[in-house]
Amino acid sequence: MEHRPLSRRQVLAGGAAAAGIWVAPSIVGLDRVAAAEPSNGYSLLYSEDFEGLVGMPGVAAWNNTSTAAPTNSNRILGRFGSTEVILRMQLPRHECVRVCFDLFVNDSWDGTNPQYGGPDQFGFAIDGSTLWDEPYDMANVPAGGTLIAGPALLWFTNRWNDRVIRYCVDVAHTNSVIQFSFFGTGLQRPDDESWGLDNVEVFVG
Repeated sequence: MEHRPLSRRQVLAGGAAAAGIWVAPSIVGLDRVAAAEPSNGYSLLYSEDFEGLVGMPGVAAWNNTSTAAPTNSNRILGRFGSTEVILRMQLPRHECVRVCFDLFVNDSWDGTNPQYGGPDQFGFAIDGSTLWDEPYDMANVPAGGTLIAGPALLWFTNRWNDRVIRYCVDVAHTNSVIQFSFFGTGLQRPDDESWGLDNVEVFVG
């Protein structure tokens, strides 16, 4: 099937399951992210909010299942520092995969500022191919996602701004297994600079 090219940056609008929604990171290597709108549409394969058991036997396995509670009514996967968290999934026959997730960037991320220990970076990869690995600070959205909360004094401390960024990425993909990697680098201890994930959704088409 023919895949339409992604623009450099497209805005996330509506729910992640809606057709034609893309978030394209404005990064070097964007050619590795392909618009993947299958003719038969997408089907939701896996959805995870981390409020109960993490993972789905036979379908989705995480290498780290630690969770934290930014509020009394919400849990996320995290809090993580300079570490890699991997989601490995078994997939039915498909042509395309869409993955959406909320990235929690917590506390005193310093971007590229070396005075405070920067660069503080977060990256995302699919099957070992890095789509972005960018410095984040307490306000920015460097990889083209949609800021859905913050910057504000929200959760783990009352000193630093936090933010939640929604990403959706579409890739052309046909293998029976896919691996998503989320990783932080250059971060200080997790009670000072941390990240987490919530509302992870994987669609196939």
